[in-house]
Amino acid sequence: MPQDTTHALDKASKVPLRSRRANDYRIGDLVAIRETEFDVGYKVRKKFVGPNEVIEILPHNRYKVKKIGTGEGPEQTMTAADSMKYWPGSCPGGH
Repeated sequence: MPQDTTHALDKASKVPLRSRRANDYRIGDLVAIRETEFDVGYKVRKKFVGPNEVIEILPHNRYKVKKIGTGEGPEQTMTAADSMKYWPGSCPGGH
């Protein structure tokens, strides 16, 4: 193999499969969940809806959440950790 090809293969093997690790949420955390229904105007709509409260931790990085208040989104749903983020101002790390 030429030197350039070997270097490219070494570099490609070091690229992580997932660029972001999912957060570990706890019961009671306030989160926003990713909007999954796309309709007209999806480019300008909010990407996440909420606030939602984590009410149960399920296997394989999944959570059962319920809606708080009268905002958009389902009353109760199950979602994966990579489709959630902390609600602004509620992150335990202070972010």
